[in-house]
Parts: sequence; C-alpha cells; structure tokens
Amino acid sequence: MDDQKLFASMMAQMAQNPDLGFGPQFADGPDINLDDYDNMGRKKSEQPIEPVFSVEKDIISPGSGEEYPTYGAKATVEVDGVVQEVIIGNRKASVSKAVMEGMKTLKKGEEATVRVFQSFPKPEKPKAEAQKGSKAPQITESESSTAVVPSEETTPVSAPEKELLGSWKLKLIDFENVELITTDRGIYKKILRPHNPDQPLKDRKPEFESNARFYIRIQLENGQKVYEDQLSYVIGEESTVPRVEKCLRSMRWGEVGLFVLHPFYGYGDEGNQELGIPPNSTLHYTIELLGFDVPMSPFQCSTFDQCFPEAFKRKEEGNAFFRKKLYDLATAKYTKAQLFAECAEREKLTEEQLQKLDQVKLHCSCNLAFVTLRNREFEKTLIHCKAALDIDPTNMKALYRRGLVYVYQDKWTEARSDFDSILAREPNNSDTLRAVAFLEAKIRHQQEREARMFKRVFQQIESEDKAEAKAATSSAATKELTTPKIDEPVESEPEEDSHEQDPPNNGSKGEQKSIWKRLFSWWS
Repeated sequence: MDDQKLFASMMAQMAQNPDLGFGPQFADGPDINLDDYDNMGRKKSEQPIEPVFSVEKDIISPGSGEEYPTYGAKATVEVDGVVQEVIIGNRKASVSKAVMEGMKTLKKGEEATVRVFQSFPKPEKPKAEAQKGSKAPQITESESSTAVVPSEETTPVSAPEKELLGSWKLKLIDFENVELITTDRGIYKKILRPHNPDQPLKDRKPEFESNARFYIRIQLENGQKVYEDQLSYVIGEESTVPRVEKCLRSMRWGEVGLFVLHPFYGYGDEGNQELGIPPNSTLHYTIELLGFDVPMSPFQCSTFDQCFPEAFKRKEEGNAFFRKKLYDLATAKYTKAQLFAECAEREKLTEEQLQKLDQVKLHCSCNLAFVTLRNREFEKTLIHCKAALDIDPTNMKALYRRGLVYVYQDKWTEARSDFDSILAREPNNSDTLRAVAFLEAKIRHQQEREARMFKRVFQQIESEDKAEAKAATSSAATKELTTPKIDEPVESEPEEDSHEQDPPNNGSKGEQKSIWKRLFSWWS
C-alpha cells in the first residue's frame, strides 16, 4: 500500500509539472534538474532575490587581532558618536542592517568611515531563452575576425548597479562571537561555562540514542522566565523536542550554554499561551548538561548473541517510526540496525544465524530505499536496492523501487527488465502494471519527439540543398552568358542500346556523406 501511494504521488507530481516531461501533456521542456528546487519543491529561481551588500571603508585608526564579528555576535559599537549594544543579525536591533554589514568588516578597536552599497544580482539566462524572439546579430566580414562568441550555455549579463545605502563613522569597541548550531542561522550558542575537563567523557558529546540529563531555563528577549526544569531525554526518540536535541548535541559534559532561537525554531506565529510566549518570539535557552550515557556501539559486538538482538531491536523501533511516517527517525534506526548486523563475524556463524542477520539487513534496505525514493535521493535508493538484491535477487519491493528510479532517469531498458521480473512472478501486480503503462507512454512520447525533431532536421537540410542548387543554377547561367562560345567540331558518339538505362541518380557518395555530416553536426 505504501508503494502504491508513493507511485501515485510521483505520477501526480510529474503530471502537474510540465517541466518534468511526464504526464499526459508531455511538454517538450528539458529534463528537471533537482538542484533547481529547494527542499519544499519550490523553484529556486522563483524565490525572492536577496540583496548583495558591499562595503567600502576609510580606516581612521586600525584595530587589533585577526577576528571579525559574525552573525549573532554581541557587539558594542559607536555609530556617529553614539555608543550602542548590538546583536548582529537581530531584526529588532537599534541599527539598520546596512550598519551591521559595515560592522562585520571591522576588527576590535578599529575606527573607520564606511559606505555600504546594495545591489540585486540578475541571474544569467540560458542562451536559448535569451535568444528567443530576437534576431541573431549580423556580423560583417570586417568584424568576423574579432567578434566575440558568447558561451554555449549562457549569455553575458550586465553587472548590477550598486545603490549607496549610507555612510557612517563606526568604531567597534568590543564584540563576542557565538557558535552557529544550524546552517540556516536559526540557533546560535554562547558558552557561559566550559565543560568539565576532569570527566572521562570530556571530549565527547551526546550522540544518537544517548540518554542526556540536563537543566533548562527558557526566557524571552526581555528576560522574562517562562519555563525551568531538570529533564532527561534520549537523543533520537519521538518524545525528544528537536530544537532541544540540536542544542544538546552541541554540548559537552558539565557545559553551560546560552542558546538564542529564531521564532521558526520556537513556537512560530502561534506562540504558546500556556507558557505565556507571544507569537514570533525569539527565545533564550540556558542549558546545563549534567551528564549522559554512551550508547552501545556496533563495533563493540562480534558474536551473533551480541549483534542480532541489538539489530532486531532497532529494526522494530524503525518499523514503529516508519508506520507513523517519522521517516528521519526510522532512517536512523534502520541504519544502526544494519551496522549491528554487519559487525558480526560471519565466518563464525551458522547458516541459520546468517539468514536471520540477512533478513534484518534486507528489511532495513527495502525500507531505506522507500524513504530515499520518497525524498528523491535516487542514487541512495539505488544503493539500498542493490544491497537488498544482493541478499535476495528476486525481492519484488527492491525491484519495483529500483524500476521507478530507472523510469525517472530515462533508463527504460533497465526499468522494463525490473518490472518484467516482477510480472513473471505476479502477472496481476497492479502497482507494476501501472508503472509499465506509464513507462510505455513515456517511450512513445520520446519517439514522437525524436520523429518531429528529425523531420525538422531533414526539412532544414532539404531547404539548404534547394538553396545551393538554385545558387549553382544561377551561377551557371551567368557564366554561360558572359563566356564567348567557340565553334569546334563535335565527334559523334556511338548510340547505346535502347534497353540499357541509366541507373537512378540517388546522389553521389560524397553528397550522401555531406547530408549525414550536417545531420550529426546539428545533433551534437
């Protein structure tokens, strides 16, 4: 049933998006490039264009050190003679974003006059799109030797104009950088107290399946305390709050840290009435990591009695997450189950024990293939399908999911081979029959596209040949008019037998070779 829903969702997306080249309308657009889309399936080119800032500065007095303030840094700055406390990147700060951009270029103690510019870059357009609807430039013979040929992929775009946002006299008195916890700058951290160097786990951080014990206090930006408690979380469990887990995984034993969370990682537009948190509130988490347990490592196991129970347990936990559609947690469980199954010393195991471990790996590989296929991570899907088929070459789930990847990648022969293998065992498999029908429709569409393309090519070649023949005829007629005739005796030639006819003129080998040469040069 899961495969049926997955196939239906893939087909629906393909049919609704003409750029994919799928669906009943079968658009003639290029194949989709997944790098052009974000994680939400939105086209990056359609997203708002962020401005690009540039800074020019005249140094009045140099600063010290080699460090510059970064996003989230708490800085003391003098702006046109007024001293202010600023957190770089804070939208509610007392200075503008342009001033913050200027602050990022200063060292501690540096004073300078900065000018901040803003520009909006224009994305390069594909050559075919740029030339659509416009005529090619005419190049004369005198210009042809020095003409600049544009790139095959893009056409040059004029540099964006810079807009001056303002000029300020800045002095960076002091600053303290912070550590970014997430790449989207949603959480950043400041260490209030370093970790305890006397602990045996001083260099380790909580990892997947670690049981972490910690104290937490939640405050608003104005310092109002909304929550305080001592808790215990198992990293990677369903009950764990994701934002707290991200903070814990960045800490060491005994460390105290202050974490600033963007509203997106807090309670967002809704807030939390129970805790008294208004909508779109930036939260401050103060966390002390009191301790944590190190989970059992797969590399500590070697026997069947050690590896199989751990692998089977995590497979079942992964199945529970999988049924709840918590695919990230399921992936982590399946991956660790495979590691436990792989670490057993296979040469010391019986045939029955090997089969039990292989069944765990087979089950995990098939479900990992489903998750990666759902996320459009096709190369990973092929890896997981191969791992499953190495254990069971006739596994229908692995064959079906690999076949879907091949359909998406236009590997029609391989896709048909996988689907035929399934239908040989289950001729009435509805999911596979739908996939085969879609594959055949896609092949027919491609053949029709190629037929139309070759028709256009031969029409172009035919028109060129007619133009050349007309030019040659005109040249011959002109030459006949301008060349004086000389009367010379003409020797009579013996008549040929009437039954002998000239062979049909299909063009010389040179002419045929010229046609195919032009055809393949156009194709390449």
